[in-house]
Amino acid sequence: MEETSELGLLGKQIILTLTAFRSASDTVLYCAVRDGYFPASEILTGENRRKFLAYDSLPGSSDIKAIGIDANALFLELSPCDVERLREHADELPSGVSFRTDGIYLGQRKLAHLAKSKTKPDEIHGIRVLWTIDWPKLKPNQLRTVIEVFDLANTLGAYKSAIDGDDVGGAPVAFHKKPGLEMRLGLQFELIQEQVPILALETRLKPEMQLELTIEQTLRFERWLERNPEEAIEEYLANHPTPQGARNLLNLILFKLARDVKTISAHNGKAINWSEARRIARNIIKKRSAA
Repeated sequence: MEETSELGLLGKQIILTLTAFRSASDTVLYCAVRDGYFPASEILTGENRRKFLAYDSLPGSSDIKAIGIDANALFLELSPCDVERLREHADELPSGVSFRTDGIYLGQRKLAHLAKSKTKPDEIHGIRVLWTIDWPKLKPNQLRTVIEVFDLANTLGAYKSAIDGDDVGGAPVAFHKKPGLEMRLGLQFELIQEQVPILALETRLKPEMQLELTIEQTLRFERWLERNPEEAIEEYLANHPTPQGARNLLNLILFKLARDVKTISAHNGKAINWSEARRIARNIIKKRSAA
């Protein structure tokens, strides 16, 4: 079950999610996206019983929104699948696999459930559907088969997100989210916004949960600012070409600078609160603008 050499990136990361969930938190595992070894506690995130594959370990495709798991099921939030495209490659699918309106079957055995959820494009988080796999109830070969199906769909470019248009034009390019490796700016910005769990959350999205997602997305943008500020700023403005977009960008930069000020102050033995850190950050920006 853990053999992944014949799988693509999505298949490998689904198996990584399963392995990390079943392992002790300090077990070191190989992550193909980050191309390195990390403890299971850094591969899965979440404080509740349901865990999610960390953002940095998700394949760099806007069609792969989230991979989650708990003791009862595996959850895949993906762009809708073009079943007809898969049927064109029926000879590559595992023997006996069929698609119905409610899921994926192997003979009469249901391997994956397709949630009856709205697929209307979300302006922020992107169009998505939820697949559920009752992994403890499947035999190892059945579990491997359904993972191969989702992996093949990704390899063939059969997931169709809103930003892909009507024709995906072949297999998507998978980008590694690793500092120093080039990634298309537009795709990177889409990933920051879209690769968050929405449908697989255990409760409806409450305002405080939406705030947590916003904070997580802000932190991702901050990391981009650290790696390449010029790229990050240019791409943000390209995606938000309005006066309000420019103001929001300034607030993001101010928040990042205030965090740095707070961290440096604490390191120097002088703890300050967020209000003071923001005041210092604003003064820094004013001085640099006047220079």
